[in-house]
Amino acid sequence: MTAKTVRAFASGLLMAGGICGIAYVVDTGSAEELENEATDENVHSDSDDEHINEQLTEDGYSLDDMTSELINEGYLVRTEEEWQTILDELDESHEEELNELRDRISELEDQDENSDGASVIYRTILTVTPGMTSIDVGQALERANIIDRAMDFFDEVEDQGLANSLKPGTYEVDSEMSLSEVISEIF
Repeated sequence: MTAKTVRAFASGLLMAGGICGIAYVVDTGSAEELENEATDENVHSDSDDEHINEQLTEDGYSLDDMTSELINEGYLVRTEEEWQTILDELDESHEEELNELRDRISELEDQDENSDGASVIYRTILTVTPGMTSIDVGQALERANIIDRAMDFFDEVEDQGLANSLKPGTYEVDSEMSLSEVISEIF
């Protein structure tokens, strides 16, 4: 490229930038006016509805025509006030449901506290096969709800030095038995 070509290109860019700047400055005033009109339109009143109806009528459409057309197309048409009423009713109904659930929970807790102390007793028949460890037995007892934690069972077996005394067989145990009773039954 020659210097003359570069200067011509640069002056073209400079001129285009200037034109864009002028257009921006001139158009900024109208953009601010539109923004002000938009914020003014957010404050909605009956006179605004009449103004909208007048404008739509001038354009060949009425608010009623557009509403009926939307309804015919399967849309629900609600005013802002109607929507707010619906939302308020939903909030109230959810609040009522939440209160009902809280009351039900309180009732169940009261029933639990007033129960005569009867608890569920779990019974199982445990089959110890060759190769099982005390950890495997503890996990099987935990799954059957006989003991709370398998590791407690394993630790107690280790403390008593019975880890190598596990013999294959079938044993009946229940959740009323203490941990020591379960260990003595199996080992």
